Amino acid sequence: GWRMARQFGAMLANTVQPESVAFHASGTFRTLQTACGMAMGLDAVETAQPISKKIRISEFLGSDSPFFGSLEERMELIAEGRYLERLNGYFRDGKMRGYRPFRMATGEMEARLKALHRSGDNLVVAVTHDINVACFLAGRGVVTRFEEYNWPGYLDAAVAFISHNRQARYGYMRTMENRMRIDL
Repeated sequence: GWRMARQFGAMLANTVQPESVAFHASGTFRTLQTACGMAMGLDAVETAQPISKKIRISEFLGSDSPFFGSLEERMELIAEGRYLERLNGYFRDGKMRGYRPFRMATGEMEARLKALHRSGDNLVVAVTHDINVACFLAGRGVVTRFEEYNWPGYLDAAVAFISHNRQARYGYMRTMENRMRIDL
C-alpha cells in the first residue's frame, strides 16, 4: 500500500501538475499513512516548480461520515450478513438501520468535500474509506449497484471535477491490477 500511494502521488505530479495539493484524511492511521505516501510521491517527481503540500485531518471522512448513524446498528448489520446486498438496498431505497437518510447524507458529503476546495489549493485529495466512496458514487449515480468486482479497492476513488462556475461532474477512478490507471 505504501508503494502504491507513492506511485499515485507521482502520477498526480506527472498528469495534473498542480501547484499545490491539500490532502485531507480521516483520523485513522491507514488513511493518514496513505495521504503521507501520496505526498511523498509528489516529491519524487521533478516539476517546473515545487508543489506545496498540506495534510489535514477531516473527521467527516471517517467515523463522523454524513452517511453514518449508530455504530452499534452498523455493526449489527455486518454481523447479520448480506451487507453488500443491504447497502444496495440503502442506495436504492434511501433508508437503512445504522445509516442516515441517503439523499440528505450524499448532499452533506458533497457540501463538505466542496468546502475543502475553498482553501485555494489547486487539487484536493480526500483520503477516506471504501464505504464512503461507494456511498458517494451511488448517491451521485455513477454506480447504481455494487458487487464484489466493482466495490472500491485501495486507492479507488470517487472523482468530482469542479468547474470554475462550481458545476460538478462525477466519475470513478479505479486502480486496476496494481497499475495506476484512471478509468472514468
